[in-house]
This record gives sequence, structure tokens and C-alpha cells, in this order.
Amino acid sequence: MLRPPLWILLLTLPVAIASAEEPFRVEIAQGTTEACLVARGLSSNSELSTIGLQERTNSSWPARNFAGMPVVYEGKWSPYVWALDATVLAGTSDAPLQRRKELAGELLSSLREHTQKIGLERFVFYDFNYNYVGHDLKAPWYSALANGFAAIGLMHISKVLADPSLLDIARSYLLPLPTALSYRAADGTDWFLEYVSDDLPNGGSAVVNGHYGALIALHEWSRRTNDCRFAEAVIGGLHTLRAWYPRIVRDQFFAYAMDHLDIKDYGQERAVRQAEGACRLWPDASLCATAVHMRELDGSWKAAGIVK
Repeated sequence: MLRPPLWILLLTLPVAIASAEEPFRVEIAQGTTEACLVARGLSSNSELSTIGLQERTNSSWPARNFAGMPVVYEGKWSPYVWALDATVLAGTSDAPLQRRKELAGELLSSLREHTQKIGLERFVFYDFNYNYVGHDLKAPWYSALANGFAAIGLMHISKVLADPSLLDIARSYLLPLPTALSYRAADGTDWFLEYVSDDLPNGGSAVVNGHYGALIALHEWSRRTNDCRFAEAVIGGLHTLRAWYPRIVRDQFFAYAMDHLDIKDYGQERAVRQAEGACRLWPDASLCATAVHMRELDGSWKAAGIVK
């Protein structure tokens, strides 16, 4: 059960950049993750490939950087691009180990510079102001999706360097997802919040893509380790998607956020792929039927020239 949001308290506490690490306590799962996922009716296969964003196919965005991301806040650090870099590092197994260690060190240093630590928990923060749907978010602001990207990148780097101590750090970014970076809506659904700021009504905004990304990070953790503490949060997040995917289906588009159903998601194909990914994680009849329906709608809209 996800607890009520705590960010109003957390964001007023003194914070410090992470330095000394806690003793490593997470063990790599040996053979099976059945206790965490399969026994709960969930898939133990990775769904990281479905988390990718779709900006590079959106012609209305400005120039792209080397990773294909639109340069909206040029020079600003992005946890998404950081996670992409970690993924690239994971694919350089033929490079000399020393060079991989150097690259990993640079990645870890940049993440540390954009992290606030409170107790055993870490929070990625954005160090620039941002206008979100008419609300001016003053730096720093926070995001469950950003924390999820940090954890995913750390899991990649841990595997590349065969350094299990990095998993303990990854977990510290996941710990606040079901608490400080989440919200229980009036309908009882639990959301991982993509935008967390005192400058927003209720302190945060629930975006479908951000919720899915945070959920995938928690699922990936559960399948890679024998730590089941987040399994119920994964289930709760999937229940939220089952309840809300039908609601984001609007008149000829898929909506962006729970509290902004009038705004079209800039990644229409992404919305479909993520619904299909959620179905693979949890083969619930209602959830999967909605994913099929969204794919059919997307196809018909594209055929009619409504969606490109």
C-alpha cells in the first residue's frame, strides 16, 4: 500500500550531496525471481525497451542533441540522457576495463552533482526553472521518473563493472518512489509523480509516461535482485494503469496526464507501446484488452491522417 505523499516535509529538510555510502545489503538473485514477481502473477522479463521516449519523431520540437533528444533546455542535465549514456556503457563490453571504469566514474560523478540525500534516500533534482502547464516550477523540483532513470542507469553500471555496491545506491533512488514521490488520487489509485514541486496544486502532477517509467524501474529491480520490497508497489502501479488507460483514450488522441486529460501526449505511439508493455508485465484481461484497443485506435488514426 502506497503511503500519502511526504514531499512537502521532505523538501523543507536540510539536504546534502551524497558522499559516504551505506554498507551493501542487496544480494543478487540466484536463478529465479519467482518470489518477487511470478508468484504475484507478474512477468519476470525485462521491459526496459518499452520505456524509451519518442521525442525524436516529434517534428514540432526544436533541434536534437547527440542522443536524439530535443534541445529544449540546452546545457541542462537530463536524467533520461544520463540513463541512455549508462545503457551505452553497458554495451561496450569489448572496451578496456580501465576505460569503462573511467566512463562509469564520470557518469556517477554527474549523477552525484544532481542528487540530494535525505537519510537512506536519494532524490534527483532539476536545477532549472520550468513552466509546466502554466505553473512555474522553481528549482529545485523533483520527479519519480528521474529517480527511476537514475536507478536503471546504476543497475546497468553495476553489471558492467561487476560492482554490486552500486545496487545499494540504486535502491536508495527507488526507496522514495512509493512514498515521497507518489500520490494517492481521490479514486484510490496510486501514482508515481513525474513532477513534484510545492509550486503545483497538491504538490505534484501524475503523468502517464512518468508513472510507467518509475514502475518499470521498480520492476527491473525486483527481477534483478532477491529484494521483494517493491513488488506490491509494482502491482499497485499496474492497477493504476488498468484503471486509467481507458480514461486517457480521448477524441482522436491519448491524453498526457491524469489531471490534464485535455492535453495530447506528445508520444502517441509511445503510449500504445507502454500499454502493451504493461500487459506483458501483468496479463490482466481488462488491461490487455485496453492495450489492444489503443493499438487499433492508433492504427485507424494514422490511416486517417490524424496521427503521424
